[in-house]
Amino acid sequence: MNPLLSVDIVRSFRAGRTIRARFSIPKEMEGRILVVTGESGSGKSTLLRMLAGVVSPDAGSIRWNGEPWFDAMTGTDRPVARRRIGYLPQEDTLFPHMTVKENLLFAMEAGTGILKSVFEGRRRTHAGAVDEALSRFGLFPLSAEIPGNLSGGQRRRVSICRMSLREPSLVLLDEPMNGLDPKAKEEIGGLIRRFLSERRVAGIWVTHDPPEAELLEGARASFERLDPESPMAGHSLVMTEGDDPGFPESGRSFLPKDPGGILLSRMPGESMR
Repeated sequence: MNPLLSVDIVRSFRAGRTIRARFSIPKEMEGRILVVTGESGSGKSTLLRMLAGVVSPDAGSIRWNGEPWFDAMTGTDRPVARRRIGYLPQEDTLFPHMTVKENLLFAMEAGTGILKSVFEGRRRTHAGAVDEALSRFGLFPLSAEIPGNLSGGQRRRVSICRMSLREPSLVLLDEPMNGLDPKAKEEIGGLIRRFLSERRVAGIWVTHDPPEAELLEGARASFERLDPESPMAGHSLVMTEGDDPGFPESGRSFLPKDPGGILLSRMPGESMR
């Protein structure tokens, strides 16, 4: 049986720095979270951007349910819109001149590229879906507000709501609670967990903040240097907690040859987000 996600990729950067990732996520992770922690600059965000299709690897492959999203050997590089990924970056990407509802409608209509008569009918369908999502996420009273009038937690809730409208198969969360106060962090963490569980969607959540990771339930892993004494050493993914099928026992470090692990390497003095 194919895993949900199978990754074996390499990306090289200027000044000789390189990121290599090799791991798989089993089907049993549907509806659950893999929480990945690591020091700033260890390559967590770069990894998510490659999975989302925002950045292309230089070599290797990414497969979802056995279907190639990226394959350097065959020239396959499926665009972001065709990967059915929910990607929540660190930055606030809401359009400041649009209301909450307009932001959600735009997300559904972007790239429609169809005849106006068909578009108008689809727009009515989209408006109904947006109204339902606004109610489900407790945002209906804020539907006419612009992002500048919202709190950080409210803006993040809108971003999660927008992400849900894509009906993603995989959710990538890049420091999603960055800049929020403790109460908002707890609220947003619970919101994301419920969404993933109810929709049976796997999530990869990266953070450099251990207390934030403690708020989450699921398998946990951290990027640690292969050799703590050497700045030339890469980072390996080490399971630290959880017993999810398909992952090794707690405390076991992956090496690059292991198809279940991740190796990140970089040149000294270089930083990758």
